[in-house]
Amino acid sequence: SEYEAEGSKGRMRTQGYLVRSIGMTIGGLMGSILYNSDSWGWGLSISQCFLLQALLPVLTLFPCLPFMLELPYKGEVATAREKLTECWNFVK
Repeated sequence: SEYEAEGSKGRMRTQGYLVRSIGMTIGGLMGSILYNSDSWGWGLSISQCFLLQALLPVLTLFPCLPFMLELPYKGEVATAREKLTECWNFVK
């Protein structure tokens, strides 16, 4: 990335993939444990699991919101016509 120092290029992407992998592992384990009420006699319904999946990112990301910065875009902004032309050329 252009915002990373030369000595640590790719580190941010690697950390992102690591966090995603850990989250997927924890999510899979929690889903299999919590959505097993038929076999174990306790657990959550599918709607409760979906609610938990919706609330977890909100509760973990919301406190970080004030610290997030929007970096300025250094490229050119394409017009809607240019974007549609590019999409059409891709489809052809």
